[in-house]
Amino acid sequence: MSRKCLYYVFILCLPILCYGQYSKEFLNATYHPDGIFTLLKFDENKYHNLITYRELQQSNFKHVREKQMKAYVLMLASAFNFSSKNDLKSVYINNRKKVQGIIDQVNIHADFKIGSKDLMANNFPKGFFFRTPDNVNKGYEAWKKEFSRLGGIYIKALGEELISREQDKILNFANRFAIEYPEQMTVLHFNGRSRDPRWNNSSKFSAGHWLYNPGTNLTESINSHDTIIKVDNSDVFRIGLGIRNANNKNDDIVIVPIDSNGNKIWSEAEQVTLVAKTNGAIKVIRGRYGSKPRSFKSQSTYLAPHASEGPWGDKDKHNLMWYYNLSTACPRDENGDQCSNVLSKEIGTWFKKDGMTFAFDGIQFDIASWTLSKFTLGKRFVDVNVDGIPDKGYVHGRNVFGEGTYNFYKLLREELGENKIIVGDGGVDYGMRAVDVASGMESEGLCDWSDSYKEFAKPLSIFNYWNTYGIDKSFSYVTNKDPEGTIEDRKKRERMVLATATCLGISFNSFIKTPSAKKFRYGILDELKKGVENELYWLGEPVGDLIHVSDKKFHNTIELKTLNIQSDNSTINVQNNDLIVISKESNANSEMKVTFRDVEIAEGDLIVTLNAKTKDSLIGFKPVIPRHIVVKTDVLKDEANTASSVLNYINSLDFLTCRFYFRNVKETKADIEISIEGGGEVILKNIEIISSQLALAREFKNGIVLVNPSTENFTFNLSELFKDSKFKRLQGTSLQNQIINNGEFTSNKVTLPGLSGLFLIKLNKN
Repeated sequence: MSRKCLYYVFILCLPILCYGQYSKEFLNATYHPDGIFTLLKFDENKYHNLITYRELQQSNFKHVREKQMKAYVLMLASAFNFSSKNDLKSVYINNRKKVQGIIDQVNIHADFKIGSKDLMANNFPKGFFFRTPDNVNKGYEAWKKEFSRLGGIYIKALGEELISREQDKILNFANRFAIEYPEQMTVLHFNGRSRDPRWNNSSKFSAGHWLYNPGTNLTESINSHDTIIKVDNSDVFRIGLGIRNANNKNDDIVIVPIDSNGNKIWSEAEQVTLVAKTNGAIKVIRGRYGSKPRSFKSQSTYLAPHASEGPWGDKDKHNLMWYYNLSTACPRDENGDQCSNVLSKEIGTWFKKDGMTFAFDGIQFDIASWTLSKFTLGKRFVDVNVDGIPDKGYVHGRNVFGEGTYNFYKLLREELGENKIIVGDGGVDYGMRAVDVASGMESEGLCDWSDSYKEFAKPLSIFNYWNTYGIDKSFSYVTNKDPEGTIEDRKKRERMVLATATCLGISFNSFIKTPSAKKFRYGILDELKKGVENELYWLGEPVGDLIHVSDKKFHNTIELKTLNIQSDNSTINVQNNDLIVISKESNANSEMKVTFRDVEIAEGDLIVTLNAKTKDSLIGFKPVIPRHIVVKTDVLKDEANTASSVLNYINSLDFLTCRFYFRNVKETKADIEISIEGGGEVILKNIEIISSQLALAREFKNGIVLVNPSTENFTFNLSELFKDSKFKRLQGTSLQNQIINNGEFTSNKVTLPGLSGLFLIKLNKN
């Protein structure tokens, strides 16, 4: 056989020689993600080139402002049907009064200050429509009639999670609504942790701006056409990912070259999607999400899977969501920008006078992480500094992810200014804590997503913290999402959540559907609108502070010197019945733990109260940024109805009163464990053990609100709590509860069933 023939035999057999070690299933594996790179852009209204600032001025309309041209165009195009300059001239000639009215309406909206919104006033109860306005299947007039009945709308207008969303139509509706109802609040609901990488030209972000799980190294060089890639450790990659039993998504992976100094060259990175994996090799789809296939060298190339979540919505239409790397350890791009710089600038453009959300009042970040201690998809911890080692967002003893998130909120505040609200999800242990920058916090579920009562003392602490230390134009709210039990149980707890929110001085919305008259799809709770009287904000302003009501059946003021106090990671010292705890490690991710052994308690509900203050602020943060204090006990009878541990906020500025509420304890002796986030020194004083139900009450100008978060009945003595006042119940509407809201006068003592709330009308108003 000639040399030439031998050469061709070798070439033909090369794939067999190279891939003979791989299984047939691996070589033939296919994967068909929804992988078309889509650049979504908000299309300017087709009338924009017909209406100009100069023409409006020359047509002698008054108060025309150049900065408001996009708003004028939107509203004029919505009001009139025109397609040419001649048609537009006819509109100007024949409808001068209406056109001038639209110009004036736009200007009123532009001049409306955030502090003048109805939801920002000190009148209660406050409610708004949350996410239900996302549905724009109706025409605009029917849609706005449905959703203009409360204090505003929070709306998922963009496609960062669901790329198939009717983005242009939703934006059109919401911007028009904001202009027509300037006294109401129109807020963008936006994922604060991740996005579909195909959405809104995500190529603005460097490959280094995304968050990755630990990866591996390339062991054999590849060219731009290779789809089988040899790696040190293929176990770092995952197949069959997805929430809600999707299990049909595979890892998206970055391939990034490394220079001679060990630096990753993010500008030359490529994004790929995993098809299959075997020992020491992966099969991928090359050049994904706008990146280009490249050649990479062995031992100087790093591959890492994206930290991701989702997909939300239809599992076949939608993609895995990539986490932003908001940490201070995030790699910088060629402009020196980190992810927080790019994301804050991008969002800032949306709220400019010609941006997508130009008429909106601000943004609310759903899933606004402050820490990353939990697994991402595939049960992996994150690697924020991309060194191949999982770090959960902590580097050199600092919460670099939290510090970077705080910096992102500061950058965004600079972009949006003071007349826009910025709200983040803060109701969970990993939630946002940018207290002196953000406008407030959301709690998605009073205590947690599906928990309206088990950790009840937590929202009392954290909302009170935001009310005390937040910015002047603050706005916080709770979303009720508790799905447990019968419809009657859910509605009873919903009244409790609304009553709690009102007592705390915050706003409310709910995912629990309320019956409605035929002309509306969504009903409004009687307590929000004074029943048949249909009056919003009917309670008026608070007259007094929130009252914690308890029936102290057993009261034990702790004498610390008599207790067995233990700690494995801190030194403890008792001075004048104050407990001084000093951690042995001073890191942001360390935790001080102290256990009180065999504390005398009584059966029934248990309240632990104390005052706490730290000597120094949490490492890496200002003193106003809170840290966690958690109390846990081991003597619960029924853990289905109460949390075994309860979180509060403390700081280094003031001694703060902390309450920890546990239902139905079973013993007369208990171990009580106190955990404090971070290192340093903390002082605990006035520690009390109270056997009692915990209840709330608050007086307003036109009524009172009562809350019973226990599982047993609780009786309020109104003549003791609110002297010289008489009350009656609301008169409920026919489709809601007319037994509770029966319009009758109340006696001096009112008994509430467990897990419920009650609104009463004051007859002798102050």
